[in-house]
Amino acid sequence: MFLIIGFGFLGQAPVNAYRMRNPRLGMTLAVAAGPLSNLLTALVFAIPWWLGLFNPQQLFTSVLTSQYVPSLSEVGYYIIFWNVLLCFFNLLPFYPLDGWTIVLGLLPTDLAYTWERYRTQSYYLFFILIILSILPIPGVPNIFGLLISQPTNAVVGFLTRLG
Repeated sequence: MFLIIGFGFLGQAPVNAYRMRNPRLGMTLAVAAGPLSNLLTALVFAIPWWLGLFNPQQLFTSVLTSQYVPSLSEVGYYIIFWNVLLCFFNLLPFYPLDGWTIVLGLLPTDLAYTWERYRTQSYYLFFILIILSILPIPGVPNIFGLLISQPTNAVVGFLTRLG
């Protein structure tokens, strides 16, 4: 999958909700730990920018590095970028992403049952949106560009003082 369209599924972490005191809340918190850890990693790697150790204007131009060896600021920038991107991507409310389970855990019980019934449709809708985002179809906007790229660029710009 990664070679064909640029990303692939890694699978879900083995979490047994029934071993928790409150299975719905416990599962929601366990699943939310993934996107939160991505955001926390991005925040930690943004500290050099906040302290002024990296100059945002010289991010991709360094005398000490070549085109094959990235500078320390470039490595930090890409760590921030990919972690923020993964955070927003995983928060999308489509099965099998974390956002699906988070919404399921936050909904009242009766609505959670309804949400659960649409799991398969959500899975198919997710793949349709991937295809629509990859194929340039005139008049059809890049949905993932709107839902992921714009927020990612805004947060990365804020964290690195580039925005």
